[in-house]
Amino acid sequence: LYRRLAPATGSLGTVTWTVNTKTNLTVLAYSGAADVPTLSVSAAKTGATSTSFTAPAVTVVDPGSAVISFWAVRASATTTWTPAAGTTERADSTGSGSGQMGASAADQLGVGAGPVAARTAVASLSSAKGEDS
Repeated sequence: LYRRLAPATGSLGTVTWTVNTKTNLTVLAYSGAADVPTLSVSAAKTGATSTSFTAPAVTVVDPGSAVISFWAVRASATTTWTPAAGTTERADSTGSGSGQMGASAADQLGVGAGPVAARTAVASLSSAKGEDS
């Protein structure tokens, strides 16, 4: 997870891989977002074969925050997603070839301070290789 407050003009940067890799790059841009000092991140890895992938519960420190969830799986075919209840899906992407990466990003905006329950998204294909954050 990487965040950056965009400059008024110019580039946000470049992402480069030096080796062949199966990955997913999803960029979400939020207009009017503050450069908040608190960035909480949690992640989980699924080891069992499933179509349900759960991003862990988090605690929001700053009222009015966004809770952004990202799910990714490696699968043998195109994967589509049903986002977690109470979230708005912002990106749904898939790769190509064998072992392609399918990913979904969703958010909850204007979340109050306090605990936020785990969020479960459902993939169209089962996989034992899933990441949730």
